[in-house]
Amino acid sequence: MSSSLCIKNKTGGWCAMKKILVVDDEENIRFIMSLLLSKTQLFTVLLAKNGNEALEIIDENKDIRCVISDIMMPEMGGIQLYQHLKCHNVDIPFIFMSGYNESGDAEIINENNLIFFTKPFSFNNILKEVEKLIFEQDVEVVLV
Repeated sequence: MSSSLCIKNKTGGWCAMKKILVVDDEENIRFIMSLLLSKTQLFTVLLAKNGNEALEIIDENKDIRCVISDIMMPEMGGIQLYQHLKCHNVDIPFIFMSGYNESGDAEIINENNLIFFTKPFSFNNILKEVEKLIFEQDVEVVLV
């Protein structure tokens, strides 16, 4: 008999799995993040290799609850993706990750109170931030 984690809201109803978009030009980062987030059985993970691809996915999936994005990517980076969505009144919480530290990016991250992790990072720390951003305080994770 197999058991899984589920989310129960304050009224006793069950919540559906939440969609997360992982955006990174490194295939191994996308794969690892998808594997680890999917293993929790709390999230449906969508993947994009750059900001342009992410915009297409966001346009097709209006119920994305969080974006975890690299900052430096070809075509459109994570900060540009965030700014584009903000300009178009799309309000999705972002978590940024990068192996680089650009001062202009740090300024935008600080000004907008965004979450940033330096690569390499602890998956558990990112998972805690995702849970804070996505799940309201009035839900509980239960084993069923």
